Amino acid sequence: MGGAEITIKIKYTNPESGDVENRKLVVSQSITWPEIEEQLRDMFSIPTANKIGLSYTDEEDDLVVISSNGELASALDSNYNSKPSILRFELVVKQPSAGKSEAFKFGKVDTDDDAIKATESILHTWFNEHLPTIIEKVAHEVITKIDRQRQQDAANPTAFTKAEPKVFVYPSRKIAGSDGEAVEVRIPADYVTFTHVSTKTIWGTGIYTADSDVVKAIGHSGSYTLPKQTPSHDLAVTLRFLPGCKQYFGSTNNGLRSEDVARYKSSFVIEKVKEIPKGSAV
Repeated sequence: MGGAEITIKIKYTNPESGDVENRKLVVSQSITWPEIEEQLRDMFSIPTANKIGLSYTDEEDDLVVISSNGELASALDSNYNSKPSILRFELVVKQPSAGKSEAFKFGKVDTDDDAIKATESILHTWFNEHLPTIIEKVAHEVITKIDRQRQQDAANPTAFTKAEPKVFVYPSRKIAGSDGEAVEVRIPADYVTFTHVSTKTIWGTGIYTADSDVVKAIGHSGSYTLPKQTPSHDLAVTLRFLPGCKQYFGSTNNGLRSEDVARYKSSFVIEKVKEIPKGSAV
């Protein structure tokens, strides 16, 4: 019976608008909680920072909330054996507490896969909360140091002016800059899709190796949401180059995976992403 299919109906009430949405899913009776959680987050656009569960009323008229493999299996087995035409659940979404991430609390884990998913959720939330501040501080310190040195070396420090940034057109393999330098990368609309970056590679999280794919990096960092279809605009992306790091840590963000690498000679961070008229990325 493990391969039997079950139709379930999920009700979700948007906490901001109050709108109620009902969706149906046909799932295997052997489906795991991480698998159904991923489908629910995609279906209802629930951020990973929010804990979710499914609630239902059991045979004793008690409200039960499930959020683990064991609880899900028990609920599906119990309801399947009672032979209803459709199993009904309500999606429960817990908002993260202000100034404190709920994702840092481990819930019950039944398998190694559960533990890995819980760990990735913790890392994702930590990166979202802390990386912007860390990147801003690192970039500011590097840029300040470089500008100070340039002014000291100049014959007339008051004449120091900021040069116009270099412009590269994606997918150029020559995108590069010196430490502290900002460059602009113009990306034609045909490359600005989730499908295009599926075969690309990036290393790091927030701070990326200088040879990382720029389009995948803006999607992974959350600077821009990559669409499935070609958009009606090109992009102009401002990168700030930084010194290389001794270690880059990979992660899964916004459906995109970045890799670990021990060391690289140069790095970049994404400072700005701007939509520009289609056809102007030249």
